[in-house]
Order: sequence, then structure tokens, then C-alpha cells
Amino acid sequence: MVIKYRKQYENKTSEYLSPCLKEGYSRIFEVKFKEMFVLAYGIGDKVIEENPNFIIGNKSPIFILIDTFANKRKSEDLIYWIRYQDYYIYDYIADMEGRGHMIILDFPRKYKNAYDKFLEGKYSEMFTKEEILKLFKEDSKEYKVLTKNKLLLPDFTNKLRKIFDLKNLSDRDLEDSELELPYTMNLKEEIFNS
Repeated sequence: MVIKYRKQYENKTSEYLSPCLKEGYSRIFEVKFKEMFVLAYGIGDKVIEENPNFIIGNKSPIFILIDTFANKRKSEDLIYWIRYQDYYIYDYIADMEGRGHMIILDFPRKYKNAYDKFLEGKYSEMFTKEEILKLFKEDSKEYKVLTKNKLLLPDFTNKLRKIFDLKNLSDRDLEDSELELPYTMNLKEEIFNS
């Protein structure tokens, strides 16, 4: 990931998993988090995961990098408050300036299936129809991927042709497939410091 301050990094984690956070945690979390400037979301950080003292256990971590300089007092308040929540895993300063702060949370239990299916690259199995309607706008790309909207087939087919140099690939070949590549196709977009 190439993080730039004052600009939110977009990736599959931010597109498909971050909408669950507001809905999956408390209303207080939603209010406090709305005041933060989130630089990026991810599902891992090589730096911390390679530390033998860092143990996730059976949790489903989501990594959230915030810019503490955007709202210093409220950032400090959030960090202090979040450490006492049952879904808190860990937090640490993520850069030399002390500006970026990483918060690791256990993904909301309510959306555990979404997390697991995301890791498998099975976007159409992440949510129920009701959850999709609640979390995503109907005209968004994410909504269309989650519902396997066939309007995405031509673009997705072209994308696969370019990436894998598949000249004979047709839309019919992909009719039953997911319409987005799994995050594992580009780990650098989803895992910090990879």
C-alpha cells in the first residue's frame, strides 16, 4: 500500500468489509469513528504479524490506519476508549512521525461469514440479500459484485484477458464465477508493509 496523508486508500477491504464496522459495533463506535480520518483498511500488517509476541488467536482482525493529526484530541480519545472494548485486539504507532496509528479490531461477529467468505474470494456468499441492501448502494460496483450482476461480465472478462493474456476467454466462460478477483491476487493492496 502506498499511503498518502489526507487521502483514503481504496482497496477490497475498504470496499467490501469496512461497511460492516458501523453496523457491527455499537452506536458509540459509529459516532467516535465518524470523527476519524481513516487512511486505509487492511486485513494484515507484515510488521506486527512477524512479531512473535503478537498473537491473534481465533480472532478475525481488521487493521485500520488513522491519521491522528487530522483530529488529534478526538484520535487520542478514540484510542483510549477503544482499548476497553471487547472487540479490541491491539494498537500501535505505525510511522516514524507518530501521525499514523494502527488499530486492530476483531471483525464484528455479526458479519463473521462476510469476513470468512472475503478471505476465500467468494464475494457473492458474503452477505444475505437483506444485508447487501442495508450496507451497499444499489448502483455501486460493490453491490453488483456481491449480487453477481451480469452487467459486470464484459468488463471483468476484459480485465482477465489483460491480466492473464487469455485471448479466447468469453463472457459465457464466466457466467457462474465471481465478478471480482480475490484479494490474494494483490496482497500489497490489502496487507500493510507487504
